[in-house]
This record gives sequence, structure tokens and C-alpha cells, in this order.
Amino acid sequence: MANFTNATETPRVLFIDDNAILADAVERSFAADGSIAVVSECKDVPSALTSKDVPMETCDVVVFDPSQTSADPAETLSAVREAAGPVAAIAYLPETALEIARQCLQSDYDGVVSRSGNIEMLIDAVFSVSMGSLYVDGCYAEARSDSSAPILVGTEALTSREREVVRGLVDGKSCRAIGNDLLISGKTVETHKYRALSKMGLTCARELETFARRNAWAV
Repeated sequence: MANFTNATETPRVLFIDDNAILADAVERSFAADGSIAVVSECKDVPSALTSKDVPMETCDVVVFDPSQTSADPAETLSAVREAAGPVAAIAYLPETALEIARQCLQSDYDGVVSRSGNIEMLIDAVFSVSMGSLYVDGCYAEARSDSSAPILVGTEALTSREREVVRGLVDGKSCRAIGNDLLISGKTVETHKYRALSKMGLTCARELETFARRNAWAV
């Protein structure tokens, strides 16, 4: 993974894809979310690497489909980071591209997300990797070398950052305290908290504590 921690409240994203309709939908969804800034779009990786109109050095996260290039995922990532610096990289792949997802994770990509999922999942992935966490779409779980690592019951759908926030909440910490521990703002913790509780079908920290006890977490 990139040695990268986003120091800004709003991750800056470069989205690269040869599907103009998809690119437009992603940009509109990011704009509607209001917490992610698209600094540029580009139709393919070679164009992004050579065009003077693509400000790669100003982005925090690069989202692209390495299967759209002739190079292997490792070579593509190396070229992207040579041009943009130590950015976080998300592979935005076809759902059936399990082997490519495996290669991406072995090649130090920060996230792999299915193009078949909703764009909200991509938004979660951008936040997760911009904060230094690994994000793996559930459909690529088999691609993880650490897939046997234990996950708290009931949090399977959460990103790794959301799990960290949930763990802090269960331990009785405030959002500000959790933010201090994770080196992120309290506002960002609130965002992760809201998304995590929503995914778990809960509405507040009290319900989370009850849920934790019911599922035999150590609380």
C-alpha cells in the first residue's frame, strides 16, 4: 500500500476510465456526496500519464481499471505512482476479474472495487484508502492473502476504517478521541460512524453496544 495519509478533509480523486458514461455518473455521484473532489477525468492510463491537462500530482487517490491497459497491474501501478507520487490506488474492476484483483492486491494496490456494485461502495473505498486502510470489495474476498483473518461478527460489510471506528465506539470513546487515535478529524469519524451503523441496520451508539454484547464481542 502507499505510504499515504490524507491531510485534507476532502480526498482529491483522479478517475480514469474508457467508459465516458460511467465516468460522468461517478463524477456526479461524488459531487452529490459533497465529500470527494474529482480533480480530473481521463479516458485511459497512457493519456493520463502523458497529458499536460491531467494534474496527477494534485490528486490523493487514483481510480482506474488496470484490465483496460496492455501492461500487467504491477507495471501500471508503477507508472501511475511515478507520475503522481505516493497516491492511493483503487482498481475498479469487472466483477469476474478475480485473478486481476489478486494481482492488484499482490502488487500493492490500496483497494479493489467491482464496477458492478453501486457507486456508494466506490465512495467508501475512496475514504478508506485515503485514510491509509486497505479496501477489498466482498466479491473479491478470495483474492486476499489474509482472507482468514478474523472479522467481528456483524461487520463483514464494513470497510477496515469503519471497523476501527466501530471498535472505538464500543470501547466507549468519543468521535474526537477516536479521531485522535486514528489521526483523522472528528468530522471524518462521524461520517464513518454513520455509514457503519447504516450498513449494520443500527441507528445509535446504544444500539451498537447492545449489538456488540449480543454477538459476543469483548466489551
